[in-house]
Amino acid sequence: MTPVDGKRGTLAHLQLLLGFAFVLTFVFFSVWARFPIPYRDDWDWLGWLLTRPVTLRTLFEPHNEHLIPLPRLLVVLQYWLEGSRTHLIFAVALAAQLVVGWIFWREIRRRWPADKTTAAFVFGTAAVCLFFSHQLQSIVFMAAVLFPLVQVFAVLGIAAELNASEPGKGPGWVIAASLADPEAQGIRLSTVNVSSGSAAQVAAVLALRNAVAGEAGNFGIVAGKPTPPPAV
Repeated sequence: MTPVDGKRGTLAHLQLLLGFAFVLTFVFFSVWARFPIPYRDDWDWLGWLLTRPVTLRTLFEPHNEHLIPLPRLLVVLQYWLEGSRTHLIFAVALAAQLVVGWIFWREIRRRWPADKTTAAFVFGTAAVCLFFSHQLQSIVFMAAVLFPLVQVFAVLGIAAELNASEPGKGPGWVIAASLADPEAQGIRLSTVNVSSGSAAQVAAVLALRNAVAGEAGNFGIVAGKPTPPPAV
């Protein structure tokens, strides 16, 4: 191992430790800052539950231009279990964020199976971005569960589509990609928010596939140098 390799390995492991520090502090502050009582949009959700029967029609009533049947079912279960104390939805939101981190970890290790140094550095950097304190606002109060749910299903869809696009992979990944689509799940449909929809997923898949391919003409790491897309 050359001195350069040693320094590279040290830097990668320091970055990985920094990433895990972000994960741990994120979990701590999520628990510490959880709202014990309903906050802002939470009252609208409770009002929806307490003023009308839970039917298929009411589950699909628009909320701020979105259809949110899955979060509403979580609210029903939450209220049935413990009223408005929000522990269940908090746990779902935090778990969704951690699953996003695990998917990144899995795909990064799959991309660089023999280069643990690069995998450690890349995941450490990704963890800092995924578990930055700004993301706490999507965890600590009930109505914010929309955001980690959309993110986890979108990332699951992208990961499944990346796996499905590889040679020799069976149809199971295609089915998984379809099931993970936020639009198919009916989590947060919107006429103005296309970032969680299929079109954005397809664009992201194409971008990620080109980026990790590293082939001439694609963007990503080409001949050892970062290369932007041709249009940039």
